[in-house]
Amino acid sequence: MGRRREAQTVTEISRDKVAIPPFFIHVRGVDQSVETISLGLHSVVIGTDDDADIVLQDSRVSGKHCALRATPTGILLEDKKSKNGTWIGPVRVREVLLPVGLHVAIGRSEIWVERQGTTKVERLSKTSRFGDVLGESQVMRLLFEDLRRAAPKEEIGILLLGETGTGKTTLAKAVHQASGRTGRFVLVSCGETPEPLIASELFGHLRGSFTGAVARRGKLAEADTGTLFIDEIGELPLESQKKLLTAIDEKKYCPIGSNAYQSFQAQIITATHKNLRQMVREGKFRQDLYYRLAALTVTVPPLRDRREDIPLIVESFLARQSPPVAPSALQPWFSELLQSYHFPGNVRELENLVRSHIHLPGVPLPLDQEEPPDSAPRHVTLERELLAKPYAVAREIGTDRFLRVYLTGVLEECGGNVAAAAKRMGINEKYLYKLKRRLHLP
Repeated sequence: MGRRREAQTVTEISRDKVAIPPFFIHVRGVDQSVETISLGLHSVVIGTDDDADIVLQDSRVSGKHCALRATPTGILLEDKKSKNGTWIGPVRVREVLLPVGLHVAIGRSEIWVERQGTTKVERLSKTSRFGDVLGESQVMRLLFEDLRRAAPKEEIGILLLGETGTGKTTLAKAVHQASGRTGRFVLVSCGETPEPLIASELFGHLRGSFTGAVARRGKLAEADTGTLFIDEIGELPLESQKKLLTAIDEKKYCPIGSNAYQSFQAQIITATHKNLRQMVREGKFRQDLYYRLAALTVTVPPLRDRREDIPLIVESFLARQSPPVAPSALQPWFSELLQSYHFPGNVRELENLVRSHIHLPGVPLPLDQEEPPDSAPRHVTLERELLAKPYAVAREIGTDRFLRVYLTGVLEECGGNVAAAAKRMGINEKYLYKLKRRLHLP
């Protein structure tokens, strides 16, 4: 008998427990070397971009070529609008449940997944909130539980990975709140601080330590017995990386221009959207510092990988408005758009779209320009403008997802009368029925 299907899928045992099979992705590059990475609930992105989880040197592979993640229905493989495609044999695939052991071709490289070891039972948070971060999905409740357990343990370095806008700063604040530490939460961003000033920002400096310098406390001193959150740690220069490692190991540091050490007790949390493991291999980030910071590495998933959380996030955002806004105030077509949009700006972009929809009726929605070409259009007007557009224009600026929203809106406006809707759109009824079947509309 073959292995039961359940052995190849993520299985929720109870509200607070999930069984995750030990999947591993193997990627063989052009040079025939093989890189292996574990596969869990979060997406593993493969491509040539420096911030991909597995970086390939293959001219036929796109920057973010494809992604894989374990789901309750199997291993999901998704092509990320790659130029040369993702292939299983002679078949080009866009999204597929990938059987274990089946080889996939991207460019001149290949991917396959193996199951090695025994299934691991992970604890999930029983609640859908951690601080101000919301999530009902398994991947978010696993993340909440991991951070909750690590929060009071000062010796565990926490590294938050994830795209811009996924909520890494808000999660770091939640860890600080859960830690019970009495000091402040202090933020420093290496990406926003000029490189020559980063060391001074972290450690402070004495008066006269450089031309025009006045005495200044650094962020470590400000954090004191609280939490220091270092955002975009991948931008930290190598020289400052060495100083930071020494400070973390010895719990003391020297301000610039001083020979006297100062002690600190701050917990260190770091974050980046970059692939630090790849930077270590390239000599751009110290390996010893990486291991010190990444005792617990948490990948914050992009919003498109946890669409089931969108209604919860939107409802919370609406409740915080002044005055509060009822979810019923959202137009049906807008709610459908939120479930189909790619959200390159993640939660930050979601809130911006909802805010625009509520407070700026009649103004085009500010959809991110990085949206993939065959997803929702870059500029979608509100319903009354959208319905006034001829079908030909809607077809030109949209795709199936957008057409589904458009046709649904027209039919609702016409009270479900197909003849009236077809006339308004400038097409015949037969073609409208054909479109409804293709778009799976009732």
